[in-house]
Amino acid sequence: MFKFRSITAKFIFMGSIMLAFIAAYITATYIFTHHMEGEAVRINLAGRYVTYVSILMNSLVSQNLSCRMSFQVRCVRRLDKKDVL
Repeated sequence: MFKFRSITAKFIFMGSIMLAFIAAYITATYIFTHHMEGEAVRINLAGRYVTYVSILMNSLVSQNLSCRMSFQVRCVRRLDKKDVL
């Protein structure tokens, strides 16, 4: 361990270490942010695609259910007409 002759030297040493850590943190953040450029657009497009597919699936399911319901209603109406005749 270093032996300092004054408390001022200790503070200067500790301050320079803290400044080095802060500079390294800022540099790493800048590099990471620069590397991620364009990723937000890709994530946004993927989210839009997932939303589109879920809406499409919902539409298909509701069409299928409404078709089945109308088919059942038509079958019941046909049976009613046959009974009347």
